[in-house]
Amino acid sequence: MRSIDIKGERSWYSYLSFERGEKTFHEYRSGEKSFECRPMTDEDRSLYAFRPPGFEGLDELWSRILTYLNNEGFGAFA
Repeated sequence: MRSIDIKGERSWYSYLSFERGEKTFHEYRSGEKSFECRPMTDEDRSLYAFRPPGFEGLDELWSRILTYLNNEGFGAFA
């Protein structure tokens, strides 16, 4: 997984740089912008670095995306 981009009333973008060992976050809400950059941990790497699943593995991919959103501050995705 490299990035997640969510558009809407609350827009949120995150990029994972495995080479630099960091996670960046951009959030736009009610005209306010925020940016944050955090180091990537070994646990992050084990959760977010994986081979893209085949069609039968989409549930696993979706589970990892939801885990990422919860762990990194976006919250639950409805």
